[in-house]
Amino acid sequence: MIACCSAIALLVWGCATQKSREDQSELGKFYHNLTSKFNGYFNANELLEESIVQLEAQHQDNYNEILPVYPYREAPNPEQVASSLDEAIKKVSVVATLHENSDWVDDCYLLIGKAQYLKQDFESAQNSLEFFMDEFNPDGTRINARPSKKKDRAKTNRSKTATKSVNARKASKRKSAEAKAAEKARREYNKRVRKNQRSNKSSRSKDDSERKSADDIVLTKRNTTGPAEEVPKEEPKVETQGPENPGGLKHKPAHQEATLWLAKTYIERENYPRAEYHLNRLRAKSTLQEDVKRELPVVYAYYHMVRGNYQGAIPYLKEAMASARKKRDRARYAYIIAQISERESNASEAQQYYTDVLKLKPDYELDFNARLSLARTALASGKQSNAEVVASLEKMLKDDKNEEYKDQIHFTLGKLALASGNTPEAIRQLELAADHGGRSRTQDTETNYLLAQLYFDSGDYVAAKAAYDATLATMEKEDERYPQTLRLSKNLTDIAKHLSDIALQDSLLRVSAMSEEERRELAREILKERAALSSAESQDGNLPSGRTGKGISDSQFAASSQFAGTARRTSTGSSGGSNFFAYDERAVRRGKREFERVWGDRPLVDNWRLASRLEAAESLTETIQTDDGESVTIAPDDIESVFTNIPKTEAEISSAHAVIQNAMLQLGTLYREKLENYDLSVETLQQLLTRYPETLHRLDAYYQLYLSYISMNDMAKAEEYKNRIINEFSQSKYALALSDPDYINRQLSEEQLLDQYYQEVYQLVDEGAYEEAQNRINEAKQRFGTTHALQPKFAILEAMCTGHIEGREAYIGALRAIVGTYPNTPEETKARDMLLLLGEYQGNRLNLARGNDASGPNFKPAPDAVHFMLVMVHNQDDEELNTRDLKISVSEYNKKYHQLDRLKISSLVFDPSTRQSLILVRSFKNAERAMQYFRNVEKYRTEFLPPGAEYDILPVTQHNYREIIRRKSLEEYKDFFDEHYSNI
Repeated sequence: MIACCSAIALLVWGCATQKSREDQSELGKFYHNLTSKFNGYFNANELLEESIVQLEAQHQDNYNEILPVYPYREAPNPEQVASSLDEAIKKVSVVATLHENSDWVDDCYLLIGKAQYLKQDFESAQNSLEFFMDEFNPDGTRINARPSKKKDRAKTNRSKTATKSVNARKASKRKSAEAKAAEKARREYNKRVRKNQRSNKSSRSKDDSERKSADDIVLTKRNTTGPAEEVPKEEPKVETQGPENPGGLKHKPAHQEATLWLAKTYIERENYPRAEYHLNRLRAKSTLQEDVKRELPVVYAYYHMVRGNYQGAIPYLKEAMASARKKRDRARYAYIIAQISERESNASEAQQYYTDVLKLKPDYELDFNARLSLARTALASGKQSNAEVVASLEKMLKDDKNEEYKDQIHFTLGKLALASGNTPEAIRQLELAADHGGRSRTQDTETNYLLAQLYFDSGDYVAAKAAYDATLATMEKEDERYPQTLRLSKNLTDIAKHLSDIALQDSLLRVSAMSEEERRELAREILKERAALSSAESQDGNLPSGRTGKGISDSQFAASSQFAGTARRTSTGSSGGSNFFAYDERAVRRGKREFERVWGDRPLVDNWRLASRLEAAESLTETIQTDDGESVTIAPDDIESVFTNIPKTEAEISSAHAVIQNAMLQLGTLYREKLENYDLSVETLQQLLTRYPETLHRLDAYYQLYLSYISMNDMAKAEEYKNRIINEFSQSKYALALSDPDYINRQLSEEQLLDQYYQEVYQLVDEGAYEEAQNRINEAKQRFGTTHALQPKFAILEAMCTGHIEGREAYIGALRAIVGTYPNTPEETKARDMLLLLGEYQGNRLNLARGNDASGPNFKPAPDAVHFMLVMVHNQDDEELNTRDLKISVSEYNKKYHQLDRLKISSLVFDPSTRQSLILVRSFKNAERAMQYFRNVEKYRTEFLPPGAEYDILPVTQHNYREIIRRKSLEEYKDFFDEHYSNI
């Protein structure tokens, strides 16, 4: 007992935190080091490692692009591990505070920087790691450590000022030297890149180096084909003892690793000279810690790849392969080297490194892609013919192990077909790839994007629209191709609709002209095709490659089924489903057909087993066989259901022709305006005029043809259609504009005259001359009419005059008339605001969207000012959404994703008349930090507030927040937000 108490006393005496490092006993040092490492730091490091694993699991490799060196850096949602990383930062912060003289304090500060890097908060990571550099010496001791109490205090005090001055001068000189070295490094780097670009034009040398066995480390000194830089010289062996690399169980200083992470952070911040400077500092050291030595070439490779100098990364990737401990890492580096070599048209070296990947026996996905790439590069290297490569890929299709990778095999076959100029075969293979997709979003994106391009180039705009939509469903918004894909999808929306309308109406008109027997035969074919399609879909989970049917392309089924495959892939994403029998459509259909085969199509009535009814039903049904031998029972109702929309009367037939005419005119216009395909525009419009010579759209068709021919620089044809417009439609606005060059100018003069007249009336109202203004408004109705664009503005002025002349009731009546007559206009908004001020427009949610101040908003952009996050829940009247629970939800969200940001939550009444309140989250250093929070909330809206909440969240400065409160309106601030915050 006494011994126990003595030990405890020794430990307590040894852990006194106020002592300097020199004042501590050996037992005290042991206690601080033991507690620091195995309590706070160990647990924090475990959280960090788990976060890296989770981030890597988020990332899905796209083997159609060069793989990233650090998969965790490409994680789409780093916020998912933010709470764990924040907890790790808290743990090491406690360690650094309670055990500031421990040997593990430098590791704690390094871990803070690493955690912030993994959160992709690179600015904070840079600040933390730069602080580390200023705070710690290379041997792990602190630069500004407290002096020992045993030293002469007078001497210490005298030297304080001098030490600070010396440190300041040293720091200044160090930063100046670093800046000069960084500038020198930048110049040398640019010189090497230019030299590499020149050397790449020279002939490539053959690889004649010796190769090692598969179980050994893959070649480390293989000759490359003109790399951007020389292979870095091998560093001397790392010393096992010394101040920067103590052996045994002693603590290793974190300075070298911190330098490495600081260089990575500079790369993310695009401060490339500083990054290269720190990397070169490490490479120049005579001794490097083993883990730093292994990681240094990887960071070098990352540095070059981020800058687009892929060839320059190859020597460092080879060095990384030689030093990596894990076979998984060596295989990844080898695959990246092979990808870069293939990209640089060095198929021979690419094949060598793809082979190295296979010898390293990686996971099956990397193994499969290496085999796929070997087959692809065999053609480029001349080792196999196109037929042999295709045969090897088709053999891979038959391997059961590759079942889930069929989409990639078909994609590769499609690209091979495209390279050989066989576009139809390429489209067929890509359709098969799309049908087998769903496993990988990145692969689905590449497949649908290439398929959409081929459809578009071949003029199949309906299929292109569907493929572009499927691409957008899986493509990341950060993808550089996303804006173009979105634009093409939008441009094709109306085009695909009009093409589908024409195809459908043509099919319906053709069926309408058939005899009864011909219709019945066509119905049999359609029902057979539907049954075959359903059967194939049930077996494979996807549509067969032949989407458009067999021999019925003119039917309604052909038009509708064209979208089915892509639409289904977009909505489901995979072929998986429930095992419950009722969810198996094939089993249900078979059961139904078997029932109908025996009992017929029975109505839901009593005594349905009566023989007389059975005989009557059997006499009206028939059974047909599909191409695969499956029986299909057809009832009279099935026949009728196929032709439900067939036009029968003259009016219905005329209506169908009208739809076709309008669709053809719109297509001709859209081809010219949206796609700039003038040839197709001319072809479509001429078909319209040929098919319907007396169409009501003749004038518009002439004008569009005139514009298209001008764009094609065919002035003779343009003149022909100009003359047709003038001769056949002499009084039309087109004819007047084409025949009279001053017509447009006169029209413009009319608009200018109207605007000038309005300004004069406005001036009268502003000066209080209401009666004169009223008279001028009445004159305007006679002179300009009441259908011009400024009529709503005149109506507002007239209402103001009425109010001043006739009083309140007349004013209210005039304002209500504006609200009803000019909806969705700024004048309607202004009229509602005036009614609100008069107490005549009772508030609901619409009331909140209208300001109560007639003056315009005074919002000011201030990106560097402190920001709040304003949250308005629109359906607060819901009993399940009280303010207290909403605040709790926001608080829980902040704890999970923004634990270290010290955010505060408050609520305030926004509009007392409706008891509408706001939630305020504060505060953020600037607009950039606020937008980070805003975008994170957009990703996790249902975690921020309960799923039923309908809310707006907007970052706002204090000045703009006051303006919102003054106006009791969010609507105008939303426009301000869209304009000033979208690019932050």
